[in-house]
Amino acid sequence: MAGNLVEVFTNSYGRYGVAAAIALVPKLGLNHIELAMRGHGGQVVVPTDVVAGEDMGPERERQLRQTLAEHGVEAITGNGGDNMRDPAGVRRFKARLDLAQRLGMRIVIGSGGEATEEDRPALIATLRDVGDYAAARDLTVCLETHPGITVNAAQMLRTMQELQHPAVKLNFDTGNILYYNEGAHVISELRAVLPYVGHVHLKDSRGRLRDWYFPALGDGGAVDFASVGRVLNDGGFFGPFSIELEGIQDEPELTLDERQSRLQRSVDHLRKVGFL
Repeated sequence: MAGNLVEVFTNSYGRYGVAAAIALVPKLGLNHIELAMRGHGGQVVVPTDVVAGEDMGPERERQLRQTLAEHGVEAITGNGGDNMRDPAGVRRFKARLDLAQRLGMRIVIGSGGEATEEDRPALIATLRDVGDYAAARDLTVCLETHPGITVNAAQMLRTMQELQHPAVKLNFDTGNILYYNEGAHVISELRAVLPYVGHVHLKDSRGRLRDWYFPALGDGGAVDFASVGRVLNDGGFFGPFSIELEGIQDEPELTLDERQSRLQRSVDHLRKVGFL
């Protein structure tokens, strides 16, 4: 599986954020990142001041470009999903698409969301509009594996077939598909949506419903990353694949060294199984 493009989601560095990721990802033998464009709360706390937000301003943008260049790191993917049923959320997401274009990205991870059957047509229309906005900037929006219209293969297929938009694809998350769907089979779900996959989150787990257990890749045991890679490669997809480590519920706050160690074990596991 040589030739797979693997990046690291900067949220894997938690509160240390984008700056730590840019400095430390090269030490893993990688040179691509998925850039957080908004803060994150809940189990994974990422303050807004350690991400590359749409309101960061020209000087911080310049500094970010300079830091990326100094470390030989490329940000080809952004992550900035928002509420697509809220006009303010749509405006924020479009502003993140503008930032992604200025930074030379190719992909931005977005959100589909939840909708009743009555509200679904309006949500699909909004996503088509977002797709048009992205396409005009040579970007592709990839919808996360989250509750609602992209929670599993059946919902993903329905959504993609309704959208029929070349600039809106899927971000298939190998951990979330198990977290949100009891008894789901990663490879079967992946095969079903393969033509629509534009980005992949590599995340491990124990395979239990709503079990917040996302350790180093290979430590969870529920995801066969070698098979994930083969299925996607056979379908003509070679990345981007993004390592996303969201930690384990109720564990103590990890130090930066501990986060880097988990990422190193993850990269080592991918190499061991032939993914890298």
